[in-house]
Amino acid sequence: MVSAREPAEAFTPTEAEIEWARGCTQDEHHLLELVVWLKSY
Repeated sequence: MVSAREPAEAFTPTEAEIEWARGCTQDEHHLLELVVWLKSY
């Protein structure tokens, strides 16, 4: 059984991931898309 904490830990982006994605994108829309893609890959 998976606890509620496990998915939150796995799929919540870290500050480092957000900063990396921010450096790869030019606007907030693309930032969101890239972070979602990263965390679901």
